[in-house]
Amino acid sequence: MKQIMLSILLLVSLIGISGCAESNIGDLKVSAGDQEIKSTTLSNTKSDSSSNAEASGFEFAFEQDAVKNIQYLKNGEIITLNFGDSEPDNVLIEDSVLNKSGAYQFSSRESLEVPITKVDGKYSFTIEKHMASSLSSFYEENKKDYRGFSITASWGEEEYRYAFVIQADAN
Repeated sequence: MKQIMLSILLLVSLIGISGCAESNIGDLKVSAGDQEIKSTTLSNTKSDSSSNAEASGFEFAFEQDAVKNIQYLKNGEIITLNFGDSEPDNVLIEDSVLNKSGAYQFSSRESLEVPITKVDGKYSFTIEKHMASSLSSFYEENKKDYRGFSITASWGEEEYRYAFVIQADAN
């Protein structure tokens, strides 16, 4: 009986260790300079295959007091994505203008694919003015937009979606 229990314990330990070996796949750290930017994992193909094209996924940043923690970045600043030791095979970033509740300001069709640079296993891009910021007919001096960035990263068959929100200059 002790031998069976010991075998079961050993088997459970091995399963736990092998599961931890791959746990760093999907980890993401987003930063601008020395500031860390709060991001969230929206989905991965193992746990969530549903999608709604008009649901932005950025609402997490606008819940209760979270909106006051949305960081302002000037156009021209560089954002870096660090996936740690587990470099993805493919990375796609989309930039959207959001309203004050985290929904798309106009529609998901105005989301732009962001050009990225890869250096030393880290991905980076520059914050630039979003063309949809000009769609409003009301000009406000020093206007800032909420900008939502959706990241899709894949490791073979596994695909993860992440999101983060910043404020940036509209003009």
